[in-house]
Amino acid sequence: MFSIIIPALNEWYYLNMTLDSIYNNVDSDLLEDIIVVDDFSDRENYDFIETHPMRHKITLIKNESKKGPSHSRNIWAKNAKGEVLIFIDAHMYCYDFDLEKLKWLWKYLEKWSIQGTVWNMENKQVKWEIYKIKDYLFNSTWTTPKKIENGITKSPAVAWGFTVMKKETFNHIGWFNKMFNSWWVEDLEISLRLCMYWYETYYTNIFGLAHYFKKSFNYEVKTQDVLYNKYLVYKLYFEDVYIKSEDVINKLENYYWKESIDKINKIIKNNKEINEFIINHKDNFVHDINWYFFKFNEYYNEIS
Repeated sequence: MFSIIIPALNEWYYLNMTLDSIYNNVDSDLLEDIIVVDDFSDRENYDFIETHPMRHKITLIKNESKKGPSHSRNIWAKNAKGEVLIFIDAHMYCYDFDLEKLKWLWKYLEKWSIQGTVWNMENKQVKWEIYKIKDYLFNSTWTTPKKIENGITKSPAVAWGFTVMKKETFNHIGWFNKMFNSWWVEDLEISLRLCMYWYETYYTNIFGLAHYFKKSFNYEVKTQDVLYNKYLVYKLYFEDVYIKSEDVINKLENYYWKESIDKINKIIKNNKEINEFIINHKDNFVHDINWYFFKFNEYYNEIS
């Protein structure tokens, strides 16, 4: 019934911990398979998978070059055996991850994407709850939900470090945006697309897992790649319909470098594949970004 998708980059130690926690705390009878996609790590050290108690359920795929988390999540999500996809990062610990609880939410997964509670592994404090856009630079932040009924509440977005979605829904919205070749805002973009397609994003506190918060990245994150991802989000959702799009782009230019914005804009303009992606998805949208922010009006003023 369920498939777990784990993108990994230089995560051997933490991935071993994550797989052990799945073995110890997740009902294997309800788990079809675990897909681990290694995004061209600096060195390979996956011997532990060959002797792992759940090795018969684990499939390891190795990218031939660095593709980014979007590509890694897509590459085997479409071939996963389960009807429901569970996306988690490679440095998570499943401590309260009862799949029977997910079965209770089965009927809602027809139209929803659901994020569970994420705790900080070191101090046991709740870390991830309601995920939202923080400012015009598409930074994100977290807030405590004001009201939860029956263990669930609406959320403006979901963080794909721990999110559950029906495979049919994932296929319908077109998977993760393959135009993102690095980490940053790729989970925000797919959350926005879910809402534009008339799906809902929700947070639940009925199950969760712990996150190991590392003090630094174990892979390189380039400022130029982050800027490219954020600017692509602007082009996809804000450029045509946003009330103050000129103001937003001016703020982006002031915050970053105008030269970088011009360069990225030229790349997007000259890339036929990117332009087709933007046009095709906009044609299929039921809503626009103004509807989204008015729906979650507590965020609208601080963005505009």
